[in-house]
Amino acid sequence: MKRTAVLLLAPLLAGCAENSSAVHGVSTAAIAAGLGSAGGPVVGLIAGVVAGYAVDEGVKYGEREIQDNQQQAIADSAGPLEPGKGGEWQVTDSFPVSDRRGMVEVARDFGETIPCKEVVFNIGDDPGFFTGTICRDRTERWRWASAEPSIHRWGTLQ
Repeated sequence: MKRTAVLLLAPLLAGCAENSSAVHGVSTAAIAAGLGSAGGPVVGLIAGVVAGYAVDEGVKYGEREIQDNQQQAIADSAGPLEPGKGGEWQVTDSFPVSDRRGMVEVARDFGETIPCKEVVFNIGDDPGFFTGTICRDRTERWRWASAEPSIHRWGTLQ
């Protein structure tokens, strides 16, 4: 009876909070505990928590990779531009994700030891604009240096 209740309750828990990895992890743990395992419900619960954590970290890694690809595409497009000039940026990965293109314009350049440029850009059809800084590294490649303002799209990648 307890197993049936846990199995019926777990999917309901998963629907309580949209995009909540913790709730999904708990529901995964509840299912694992309900089904039991060779070591009993406690081992099943631990296995479920570990599985939920692994899925959550995998999703976060994927999001960081997508953001890094977008930021590098912006830097690659803006690097050769002079101040006041603009162009289009686009991520050319084979993995399709929305909003992987936009426009970028160089607002100013600065620095001698570390040449940098301040850029203004947009993402897809989003009506907002964002600023960022790109700098040229020792290999002569332009790379992302910062992002302002820090918003949900960029998270902590500043």
